[in-house]
Parts: sequence; C-alpha cells; structure tokens
Amino acid sequence: MSVKSVQFAVAAHIMAALGYFPGEEISSTILADSVNADPTFVRKSLSKLSKAGLVVTKRGKSGASMLSRSPRQITLLDIYQSSLAKITLANLVGQIRHKTH
Repeated sequence: MSVKSVQFAVAAHIMAALGYFPGEEISSTILADSVNADPTFVRKSLSKLSKAGLVVTKRGKSGASMLSRSPRQITLLDIYQSSLAKITLANLVGQIRHKTH
C-alpha cells in the first residue's frame, strides 16, 4: 500500500470515528488506538485535517479533536485532498499565529 493510500485510509478512519461521536472531543491517543497507528502519525493526520478546516483541535495535555461541521457536509474528496496536503514549517507557524490572535 502506498504512503498516500495509508494517509488517506487513516484520515478517513479518523473522520469516521469523529463523525460517530459528533460534537464530542476525542483525544489523539484514543484515535490512534482505534486506527491501530502510532499516535504521532495520527496527530500529523489531524494537523492536515485541521488545516483543511475539517476538524477543530485543542493542543496540550487535555488536547482533543472534533469535527468542525456536520459529517453530512464533509465529502471523501475533502478528506482525500487534506490527506495529500504537505505540512510545512510555515503552515504550522501560520496556524499557531492564527489560533493565538
């Protein structure tokens, strides 16, 4: 399986899990257990999903994620496109600045 396929599969699984519990915050540890993947990989996937505007994440010890909108408003194409997005240092800095202002 290619890296892109794995990234999409993990992102789709994360979104399905978050969609199953709409409005509830779920930690990356729980999501990683559900996907059976390394928590770091799941957090990178969550970062891409957040950058795409599909999820809202809280960082830190009590960090968690939830869908940014109704599951019915999110398509597989949205998830696929977000899973292909490259995370760069500039993107991360921009996200941090946006969240703190």
